[in-house]
Amino acid sequence: MTINQIVIELIKRTPPAKKLVQLFIKTQKWRSLDLDTISNARNQIKRIYPRPLGKSHWHNPQNQAYQNDLTVIVPFYKTEKYAKKCIDSIINQKCDFSIEILLIDDGSPDNCGVICDEYAKTDNRIKVIHKENGGLSDARNTGLKAATGEYIFFLDSDDYIPENTFQVLLETAKKYNADIVEGGYTTFGNNRSTKKHLHKFELSTKGKDIFGFAWGKVFKTKLFEKFCFPNGFWFEDTIIGALIFPEANTTVTVPEETYFYFINSNGISLSSKTNPKCIDTYYIIEELYETLEYYSLNISNSLKSAVIWQLSKYIYNRCNGLKNEKTLKSLFVLCSELAYKYDVFSYENKTFWENEICEAFKNKQYYRWKTAAILM
Repeated sequence: MTINQIVIELIKRTPPAKKLVQLFIKTQKWRSLDLDTISNARNQIKRIYPRPLGKSHWHNPQNQAYQNDLTVIVPFYKTEKYAKKCIDSIINQKCDFSIEILLIDDGSPDNCGVICDEYAKTDNRIKVIHKENGGLSDARNTGLKAATGEYIFFLDSDDYIPENTFQVLLETAKKYNADIVEGGYTTFGNNRSTKKHLHKFELSTKGKDIFGFAWGKVFKTKLFEKFCFPNGFWFEDTIIGALIFPEANTTVTVPEETYFYFINSNGISLSSKTNPKCIDTYYIIEELYETLEYYSLNISNSLKSAVIWQLSKYIYNRCNGLKNEKTLKSLFVLCSELAYKYDVFSYENKTFWENEICEAFKNKQYYRWKTAAILM
């Protein structure tokens, strides 16, 4: 960690320092920059990395005569080192419910496909689907199309689950007729200490207090009738909080630990900062809003708040590794345009930093945006 990063972390965590910084920022007279036009900014970003073609909406009607209580969807790509532990954790579940296991070999060049086929010979609940490599979204969508369970559980093939996961989540889901149920999880990785992220029991709606990623929870399969994972995008789990959660009438968190998540040093979240594909952070928000428009869906205040964070903190954190100020400025122009187009500003009770971002967009104040994005 650099000296600058240490100072920023101290500012974030120390209330007196935080207040002094906010007071300082309030007194600044930020310059409105002469920035590129929207078309020039878009062309600049397209030259670096064009937007993927995938969509987050589809037509996937569900047959209500489900054949199983749960379909487990596990995509495999270059994870042969972890595959057996992952699959063993599924087939060794102590569960009273009927389970279908879909192992999706996403054109993996290693032995993942062979390992999956071997397991299918010994367990008739397992179905292996071999396909050309299309990425995580495409693999998950392939599983969704083939699913026969009332509920869906996504599991990444380098992760695993404790033996009571399905019993805990499905028992809760059936009891409360819940659309989504989530337990806690533990992170682990090479040379990393484990860290638990646990819930209290909470009965709510619209995904309140639920983590915004696909894995580690059961979803009613019908939630994916209109929505899918957009092919070709990184950060595809963004659709969970933006599109799936708002469709959920009843959501439940439980205190039990139900997932073990491997922090992969070669994974997207840790290796994306110098890859031009980090620009998907912006493109995925464009795609989500187009899907909301496609279905004429209302945009909630909580989503507007989440989008402000996506268009500031996440854009900066993921894209500043490109080491190109012109690229960041072009992204700022596009983020500002999108915020205006979809009226992202119009929600009450903004935090100090959310308000700073909104004012920066309104007044073309790039350095105000950058400062707030760093300190949020």
